Amino acid sequence: MDVSVVLALLDGGKDSGDCVRQELEVSLTKLGSKHPTDFLMHVNNYLMKNRRLEPLHLTVIFNAVWRVLRDKDCAHGTHPKELILAVAKLVCSEMTADKGCAEFQGSAAQLMAELCALNPTAAVEELLLQIPVSQAAHPAVVRSLADFASNSTEKFLPNLKAVLAKLLPVLPYARADPLKLALSTAFSRFA
Repeated sequence: MDVSVVLALLDGGKDSGDCVRQELEVSLTKLGSKHPTDFLMHVNNYLMKNRRLEPLHLTVIFNAVWRVLRDKDCAHGTHPKELILAVAKLVCSEMTADKGCAEFQGSAAQLMAELCALNPTAAVEELLLQIPVSQAAHPAVVRSLADFASNSTEKFLPNLKAVLAKLLPVLPYARADPLKLALSTAFSRFA
């Protein structure tokens, strides 16, 4: 996989219009599907070097990574767990930064749920670290847990006790509507 092509495509989402972003996402997905582990490594390195990306740019990247990981031809379980954890940490970091973009939060939560399916224990631990004690949780973190529970029930189940232990104390602090919605969705999917 040519690193310069991947980096050029990743950089292409910075100032592009919607149509160009969609094409970039498709191109990144096609390229990543051919060499998923290398692609993940390049995306991880890119995100580590570029910490202040715009939400729409991150949305393109996260959607492409999610599609690559969901691709049935990309063998699950072949990605190094350390790489999955590194990407999960970066996604959590970006997801919980106040970006104020619903589309971005949705793509980040969707990607995080897929990363949880690949490395359940470590990725769920990373999500649980994002939930502060005696404070409101970030809605995208709660949505990630809900999506993971819904998409991979058998992998989520061993983590249910830890998730509930972390989320139940957050309930009194859920005053904002997005968090209320995320919590009610999460608890319905945990059932």
